[in-house]
Amino acid sequence: MTKKLTALTKDPKKRGDADIFALPDGAHGFGGPVLDVRSGGKDRRWSCKAVLHGNRISVQLGTVEELSTVSAAKTAMAKARGLAKQGIDPRENLRIDRDVVPTFGQHAEVFMDDYLFA
Repeated sequence: MTKKLTALTKDPKKRGDADIFALPDGAHGFGGPVLDVRSGGKDRRWSCKAVLHGNRISVQLGTVEELSTVSAAKTAMAKARGLAKQGIDPRENLRIDRDVVPTFGQHAEVFMDDYLFA
């Protein structure tokens, strides 16, 4: 069950970090980045709009686990828009940043080096 929105949270520019988990399903603006809430509140993702080569694009910034505050989402939005302004596709650039998460095989190698062959 979701909490009712207060008068403050109905204004996108006045929403804060506490409102991230109180919003029902749908797209909710935060004065720049948009929080898309799906699956009864279980899936929450940040996105924003940017202009790349004169075309308006939608950029997926990350999940609430990756960007846990509104200010973190706004920082990621500013980075994405800055890249787009330079002519660099922020969708590709942000995807590369996310790919630095170690794979299962990399974790297994570290585990074996630390515990089995020590």
